[in-house]
Amino acid sequence: MNARGAKKGKGKVKSKGKGKKGSEPEEDEPEAKSDDESPESEEEDPPKTEEDRRWALRELSHELRALAKELGGRIRSMRFFECVREFQREDIVVTRDCPACGRKGVPLNELSILSSCGHVGCTPCVRAQAANELCIKHPHDCKIGANPLFVVPGDILGKDRSADGQGRHWGQKLEDIMALIQYVSDWPLIYCR
Repeated sequence: MNARGAKKGKGKVKSKGKGKKGSEPEEDEPEAKSDDESPESEEEDPPKTEEDRRWALRELSHELRALAKELGGRIRSMRFFECVREFQREDIVVTRDCPACGRKGVPLNELSILSSCGHVGCTPCVRAQAANELCIKHPHDCKIGANPLFVVPGDILGKDRSADGQGRHWGQKLEDIMALIQYVSDWPLIYCR
């Protein structure tokens, strides 16, 4: 019996064989749990006193706060990666408006992304805000701290190549070697480590 007075079913002990003496016992499948022994009821009884209710509410609010923090971090990460992928696309022309200075249609080579939250603005504004440890959208939407190391210029991200989308991309070094080999008349010997 546990503290609540309910029996815990650990399973029956059976002997091997057909009742032979000296055989070793073996554990059988655990018995089906009754409603009062379900995993939900294994937690705790509902709080009875006001102090118990406050404590339970405090614990739930801690758990909820941790989950909200995790969700916020994941949303910021997703925003950053979506922005990077958009900047790397070759089939579209990327322009954005800067939330700090108000410039409209800033081209990709003048944009930067904050890796801490994924917000985008013109490079001088993003660097200035990051030097003050603020996001480019700080006064309005984002209260995440930034750092000058978190500034990722949009023009260094590169572009997707057509081979990437077709499943034939084996890495830039291998593709460059293959391009060189195609123009050699003799059989080349390649050493790799």
